[in-house]
Amino acid sequence: MNLTRERRLKLNKIAEHYGKEHQRLKLIEELGELTSALATGTEGDVIGELADVEVMMEQIKDLFGVRTKVEGVITLKIERQIRRIAYERTD
Repeated sequence: MNLTRERRLKLNKIAEHYGKEHQRLKLIEELGELTSALATGTEGDVIGELADVEVMMEQIKDLFGVRTKVEGVITLKIERQIRRIAYERTD
């Protein structure tokens, strides 16, 4: 998600208002809704649920203080998958 300073401040305000536990449960709920949309929903349903999940994930990263760690792991996972693809092509 492209986080401008303004958007980040707004997400932090929301996260602080509801708190860590509430937002953790909300993310779980939104993940379930995304799963359902992917299984049987329309493109519009999927887009809406993806947006909800991204909004919640951004808040969770800050509430749990793991933003930098998550970004590092994302980089590692992407690079690992690129290596796997290269290996698959040599078979």
